[in-house]
Amino acid sequence: MKYYIGYLVRGELEENYHRLVEEVCEVFKLEKRSKKERIPHITIKSPFEIESLSDVKKALEKFAGEPFNGGFFYVNAFGHFDERVVYFNVDLGEQARINISNLLQIIDRFPNDFYDQNRKFHITLFKGEELEGRYEDIWGYLKKFNPNFKIPFDNITLFRKDESETNIERIFNLT
Repeated sequence: MKYYIGYLVRGELEENYHRLVEEVCEVFKLEKRSKKERIPHITIKSPFEIESLSDVKKALEKFAGEPFNGGFFYVNAFGHFDERVVYFNVDLGEQARINISNLLQIIDRFPNDFYDQNRKFHITLFKGEELEGRYEDIWGYLKKFNPNFKIPFDNITLFRKDESETNIERIFNLT
């Protein structure tokens, strides 16, 4: 089983995420994406395989149990990786950047499927076949929107990923 660690998007941004995906799917008749339930999140540690989660959970519990001034994520633009992925761009506030750096010092000792030193923080909207060859149209359509969200860094979430879906293993609320 593969796992990854991220921030679970909740509240107003989650609602807007689902509304936007639904609207784009409806406008462009994107059947593959409209059938897929993606949990909006920001990946902090890319997928890894591990036999026992106990050390991972202990590390995340310890991090979550410490006094915490989380800082904020800022979502105010769209971005893309070539024509493969369209996403909400995520900028880190200074305190969020410090906290993620501290978290990565703890969790980067766990294995990765690939080296992700130069992480680009984002929230995936559409990827791969979900774009159904309509990348240019979708990218042009998104230009009419101006996302503007300030979201608190208030959780670390452990996600479980199998071949067909992703589920939440555990949410660690930050206080």
